[in-house]
Amino acid sequence: ENYDMMAFGGEYTCNYDFSEEFPEGIILKSFYSIDDEDNSITNVLSSLDQAIEIIGEGEASSLHPVLDWIGSVTEIDRRKGYWVRMFSDDVYEHLNGKADTTTMEYLIHEGANLISFSGPKGTSVEDAMPEGSSCTQIVGQGEAATYTPALGGWIGSLTELFPWGGYWLICSDDEIFVWQGNEALPRFDFE
Repeated sequence: ENYDMMAFGGEYTCNYDFSEEFPEGIILKSFYSIDDEDNSITNVLSSLDQAIEIIGEGEASSLHPVLDWIGSVTEIDRRKGYWVRMFSDDVYEHLNGKADTTTMEYLIHEGANLISFSGPKGTSVEDAMPEGSSCTQIVGQGEAATYTPALGGWIGSLTELFPWGGYWLICSDDEIFVWQGNEALPRFDFE
């Protein structure tokens, strides 16, 4: 929509509008392309009239009819994943988002980490996981994968990771983690 052929600022510099249906119930999501200027829970979830609860790793907040959002989630972190409880179906609209690069760093701790997937498109688990990582299990909403070298690598029902998805990474060590496997958005050379 805002494509400018003369904008040679580099990869991931275009803004885009994003909308997605959030069904009734509990869904596992991330908000990885939000603007860091105002990442308050009220601002980020402002388009979701039916969101009533958000649960992160060791934190949660609920929507109170008078007091607004109350709880320990006061800001949405673009590196984290969240369970969002929806009272009924709604549409999440995010204006002026930015596709992110896969160079976003995550500080992973031993055990389970609830994080976002950064990247402009879906990527296979095999391609997304960095070689040598201590993270050997990934759990998404209703699907999972485990790294099993004896069986040839990643096995399970989770085969692809998607932007805006939240994922549990189970890791055996602390590490600085960076998703792999995404190329830059297509760009054309003009002569």
